[in-house]
Amino acid sequence: MKEKGLFIEQAIGTFSDLNDDVISSLQGVCQTVICSIETASERLIGLINKPIKLSKIPEINQKLYAAGINTIHNFMFGLPTETDDDRKDAVALMIKLKKINPYVRGVAYFFTPIPGTPMLEDVEKDYGKYPQTLSYWSDCEIIGFQHSFKYRPWLGEEEQIFISQFATLFKEIFQSINEPLNEQQQNKINNSDRLRYIFAGIESVDFPADKTSKYLLDKKLKEQGYI
Repeated sequence: MKEKGLFIEQAIGTFSDLNDDVISSLQGVCQTVICSIETASERLIGLINKPIKLSKIPEINQKLYAAGINTIHNFMFGLPTETDDDRKDAVALMIKLKKINPYVRGVAYFFTPIPGTPMLEDVEKDYGKYPQTLSYWSDCEIIGFQHSFKYRPWLGEEEQIFISQFATLFKEIFQSINEPLNEQQQNKINNSDRLRYIFAGIESVDFPADKTSKYLLDKKLKEQGYI
């Protein structure tokens, strides 16, 4: 791709892919790498059987940042047995990554069991079989809308509403081009003992000083006189 003058705006991979040779190959060709973390809890990493070493994530982000590459990290919240401590760990990890590269982005999704996966089989052991019809699964989604609450029987409705509110704040605060907390965000956190605990230290989160989106393709097209 380098020889042909081709560029990648975003590439999706896993942390196990990102050794020094791969990062070197991506340098100057790829602007953003998307790697899902899912959870910052060692206990939950084992539960979902994800082959990831949480201790390596800051180091890999540092190498990517040095190579001029940004990162986007996806998280799942609402996992069975997940606690506020686990959510707090995710916030703390994102604060740490923002200090390495202010353009790092954290995205939050609501865990939803999917037919045919081991996680659904584990849930069914405790809560019974899910219907196997397309009409039942038509409301399945990963955002946390109220019509999807039925898919998470280990969580009550009130708890799912709370997690949805937390996930929304997480996405707002950890955008690629984030800013200091606005009054509305600060009030939501201050008005909830749980959110204050989970977002402890959020006032120290870094944000890009220049507030300029990094798009490699735009930069290259300008250099070549196309735009």
